[in-house]
Amino acid sequence: MGLNRIEAFYDPANAASRRVLEKNGFEYEGILKKRFFEKGQFVDAAISAIVNDSHR
Repeated sequence: MGLNRIEAFYDPANAASRRVLEKNGFEYEGILKKRFFEKGQFVDAAISAIVNDSHR
């Protein structure tokens, strides 16, 4: 498909989500503070990604 990057956002408290992503080649990149508005408040999101390094 020629994609350069695939991202996944998830609740930082959800360790199972992070494990599933890592098992599928995603690398943890960090926490995005107050990234999404959910149930009347802003919440943090963890981000993991697969990056196509062959474009270098």
